[in-house]
Amino acid sequence: MKIALIIFILTGALAGLICYLDHLLLRPLRWMRRARMFVNVIDAAHKSGRPVEQTLIEMAARGGQWPGIHLHVVAAWLRRGLRLHEALERVPRMLPRAIQVLIVRGSETGRLIELLPLARREMRELSSGVGQSPLIMGLTLGTALLGVTGLLFTFVLPKFHAIAMDFEIETGPWLNFILEHRWSWTAFHIGVMALMLFAYEYLTGGGVMFAWKQRMRPRTSGLIHGMFPWHRRLFRRRFAMILARLLDMRFPEADAVEVAGEACGNRATRARVAAVKEQLASGVKLADALCCLGFGADFEFRVRTAAASGVPLSGALEEWFETELFLARWRESAAVQLIGFCFTLYNAAIIGAVGIAIFAVEIRMMEAAMIY
Repeated sequence: MKIALIIFILTGALAGLICYLDHLLLRPLRWMRRARMFVNVIDAAHKSGRPVEQTLIEMAARGGQWPGIHLHVVAAWLRRGLRLHEALERVPRMLPRAIQVLIVRGSETGRLIELLPLARREMRELSSGVGQSPLIMGLTLGTALLGVTGLLFTFVLPKFHAIAMDFEIETGPWLNFILEHRWSWTAFHIGVMALMLFAYEYLTGGGVMFAWKQRMRPRTSGLIHGMFPWHRRLFRRRFAMILARLLDMRFPEADAVEVAGEACGNRATRARVAAVKEQLASGVKLADALCCLGFGADFEFRVRTAAASGVPLSGALEEWFETELFLARWRESAAVQLIGFCFTLYNAAIIGAVGIAIFAVEIRMMEAAMIY
């Protein structure tokens, strides 16, 4: 009865933990879905010839599942007579940073509809690359190992130890070491799984997860993501893509650089953007000023070539975009595979140690039985 109660409590706790993690990990995806609906509402309002502000107010009043509290706050500001960009600036967590910056700047300049395709493109970029299977497999394996070893440490191994003591059989160093440090190992294993969950969230969560953390924890997120080379490549790729699209749309050079820097939301990128703007203000050509970004010789060559030939900058940088994405994904995949491999070896070592301890006691019992 006692064992059944313990198993029931542990099962309920595990089910509750799984439900909580499911809610936590899917929260950014629900946030992105609301952002996509927000962009669709703006597009539909333009096509029907209605004011965007009035359409959003009506959508908030209508209610439903997707608007969320943030849209109601935006609608409340719009009812007070504010324009769309002024209301969004008062609700900074309404949309992913890149999307919100584009919509705010479009509303300010009256070019909102021109920037909507760019916002949709950014939405697709953020929605790609969510999750990697090796870390999910590692978390699953670690949870299973924790459950199995928990039963072994609580019931099986102590029983083996008691039987060996009754027969006056030496249990051996393996079993004694495991029983002595079993709770310390359990705490360590839980810590390793927490680290795995942290690695999944920060390393392989994809653009949606990053955009959500960028809004909720901007300083911590920027610091941690800046430590990894694949995220740095994705930062500068996103900046260059937005900048190229804006320049192709004939945005003023200084404004395009500023919007791209704000959309990326990375401290290092913003510092380089400030240097580029100083160069432009002093009369330096854009192709020369962009060299301050430090994106590499290939990027600088393509920018200079586009400026000299008059071809669209986004077309000149298309291969560079693909190369940066490939290198970022390759580095990320290598890191994920390495973490998964190390965690698998760690699990194998624990299982091997428990197996050796059990078989050592069984061998000594068989030897004692043969003597008798």
